[in-house]
Amino acid sequence: MRRRGVAVLLGLAVATAVALVAIWGVPLHRPGTHLAELSAPDLQIAVRGDSQRLVFRRLSDAPDPEGRSYQLWLIRDGQVASLGLLAPRTTEVRAEVRAGDVLAVSLEPAGGSPVAGPSGPVLATAQVPSL
Repeated sequence: MRRRGVAVLLGLAVATAVALVAIWGVPLHRPGTHLAELSAPDLQIAVRGDSQRLVFRRLSDAPDPEGRSYQLWLIRDGQVASLGLLAPRTTEVRAEVRAGDVLAVSLEPAGGSPVAGPSGPVLATAQVPSL
């Protein structure tokens, strides 16, 4: 009987966490500090993080342009690496980040760039400050 009570409480805790994420649209864990802002017409993104994880929070409500996706990039020493597509609200990625790296967002075909780097216009960039 005691196990069932613990299972019910655990289930309620998980349901509450899911509800908070659904209502506020933010992750329960917000790593690190404010690192950067990426801004372009109709698109504003706040970036929080630390040296291992980044959270991109979309501040504007404008939807992705029809048939296009916003893609996130990390640029270090001239090398470009995709961090994935920008979700409608919050995108969390694991990435090793150092001071001086550049974060960027580009406008790509739906599903992302068909090549190793941006194929569409780079809309905004921001340099990562000292961590």
